[in-house]
Amino acid sequence: MKTSRRFDGIGASETVAIAGRAAELRRAGHDVISFAAGEPDFATPTHVVEAMARAARDGATRYPPSAGLPELRAAVARNASQRYEVELEAEQVIVTPGAKYALWAAFQALVDPGDEVLVPTPCWVSYAPQIALAGGTMVAVPTAAEDGFRVDVEMLRRAITPRTVGIALNLPNNPTGAIASHEALAAIGDLAVEHDLWIICDDIYAELRFAGGPYPSPLRGRADLRERVVLIDGLSKSHAMTGWRIGYAIAPRPLLKALGVLVGQTVTGVTTFVQHGAIAALEGDQSFLAGWLDAYRRRSELVVATMGHCGMPAVRPEGAFYSLIEVRSVMGRGASNDVEFAKALLDAEKVAVVPGAAFRAPGYVRLSFACADDVLRTGLERIERFVGERPA
Repeated sequence: MKTSRRFDGIGASETVAIAGRAAELRRAGHDVISFAAGEPDFATPTHVVEAMARAARDGATRYPPSAGLPELRAAVARNASQRYEVELEAEQVIVTPGAKYALWAAFQALVDPGDEVLVPTPCWVSYAPQIALAGGTMVAVPTAAEDGFRVDVEMLRRAITPRTVGIALNLPNNPTGAIASHEALAAIGDLAVEHDLWIICDDIYAELRFAGGPYPSPLRGRADLRERVVLIDGLSKSHAMTGWRIGYAIAPRPLLKALGVLVGQTVTGVTTFVQHGAIAALEGDQSFLAGWLDAYRRRSELVVATMGHCGMPAVRPEGAFYSLIEVRSVMGRGASNDVEFAKALLDAEKVAVVPGAAFRAPGYVRLSFACADDVLRTGLERIERFVGERPA
């Protein structure tokens, strides 16, 4: 029977696939440590859970407004206006079932067949498939380890063609944890104006910055960019709400209309009582985050130091909870690339990492340190043992 050709060549997410293989091994009775999924190990803050449960008990179980509850859209706009120092309105917000859906919808609304979107690499595994599903092409714009994997504005400039419609940024970056300088972001904003491009900002890790300070965004303080920037965010990483599936996009009104059509014709809207939890997340106590950031920072330092001792250098992340680790120097017989290395590590030591090839970073693996300290130490010890026992 015939199936659509749009899915030809588009496979499942490598991150999801590795996490699934780790889960299978666990079900078979193996003691598996997974550093694959990007999911905080902390519990959702209690006040958020209570607000969601209270709303469900009080009857917030009907269809929601397709664009989101007005109270949540207003809370998102207030939060974003403070973050970016640019006035944003509730009418520019649409609530989606996760930030991933918001990104997919944005690419569907912005990209026509033959269009190109520039993406600094290494990058998240789903950008290229999502752009391809919209009929476009992701153009990889490499960054360098020696520069901390930070965005290279001149490389972006040279990659622009008449088919380019936008630039997608993810800061802090998954998988590198890199953050661009404010000077670079200002230059990217100027580049977008000069070439009439959209900027799609995937800000899902924006709260997870180890040095603090201003949020990294080309929109920050740039009211002139409001009509060409799409902000994508959610609560999965900042509030440990991955399973809640709630995110949002902030976009110029003409684009928001298209996003509204997509939401209305696909998912109708986001679970009503979950949206009440999201309001509590945005407007309630945020003090928990400082402790989470301290833990992520401490874990990142342990990973970088331990892997360095194993001959597997890693650039110190500036945010998020990932470390991109070079494995070229420790790949011996039986593992000629990062994919084979990751499979061998999982088979031999029951430790799951994601091959760098999935992120356009061959020769690397990504390790998520969003896990308890004792689990992290045990997993790193297993990796050390695995590397030490490998033939040269």
